[in-house]
Amino acid sequence: MARIDPYIYLIVSLLGVAYPILLQVVARLDERYESEHITSLFKSEIEWTAFRYTLVAALMSVLIWSLKLQPVLEIDRLDFIIENSATLLVALSTIVLVISFLLYVRKVLIYYTPYSLIPYLIRSQEKSKSEVKYFPALSDLLLLSIKRQQTNLSRTLSDFFYTAFRKVRDGFSDEPVLYPEIYYETVTRAVEELAILKEKRNYLLEHRTAGGIWLLGEMHGKEISERTYTLV
Repeated sequence: MARIDPYIYLIVSLLGVAYPILLQVVARLDERYESEHITSLFKSEIEWTAFRYTLVAALMSVLIWSLKLQPVLEIDRLDFIIENSATLLVALSTIVLVISFLLYVRKVLIYYTPYSLIPYLIRSQEKSKSEVKYFPALSDLLLLSIKRQQTNLSRTLSDFFYTAFRKVRDGFSDEPVLYPEIYYETVTRAVEELAILKEKRNYLLEHRTAGGIWLLGEMHGKEISERTYTLV
C-alpha cells in the first residue's frame, strides 16, 4: 500500500481540485470572449480530451489495484512485472495524468490571454486544411476588439483577414470572386460595430472593411460577384 500511496493521493487531488477547474474554464471562456466558437474550439483541443480520459484511466487503475487480482500468467524473467502489474499500472497512469494536466494548463493559459490566443488561432488556421475552421472564432475576436477598442489586437486581426481575403481572391481567375459566407458576415458585423463607436480611432480597419479593401483588394482585375457587390 505504501508504495502507491503518493500516486493515489495525487490522483485524488487532481480529481478534487483540477476537475472542477476544468469545468469552470469553459464557463469563464464564454464570459471572457462572448463567443461560442472559441468555447467549441477549446473543447475540441486534444489537451481537453486527454486530461479527462487520463483521469478516468487513473481512477480505473486504482480500482484494478484495489481488487488484488491474482496473476493469470506466469512467464519466466517477467515474474516481477506480472506480480506488480497493478501497481505499475497505477504509477504509469498517474504519470500520464500529471503530464496531460500540465499540457492542459498550458493550453488554458493560451486561451485565457487574447495576446496569446490570437496568434495561436492564426497559426492554427494557416496550418488547417479547412478554409474556415478557425475563422468564426477569429471573427468574434475581431468584433470584441472593436467593441472594447483594443486597437493593437484589431490591427493584428485586420492583417490576418486582409491576407485571408486575398488568398481567396487569388484562387479565382476566370470567374467572379465569391467568398465563403462567413467572410461576408465578418465584414458586415465589423462595419456595424465600427459604426456605433463614439470615438473613431481605428482608421485602418474602417478603410479595409467599409472601404471595401477586404472584399475588393486593390482592384487587380478581379471580377466582382453579385454577392460581393451587395456589400460594397
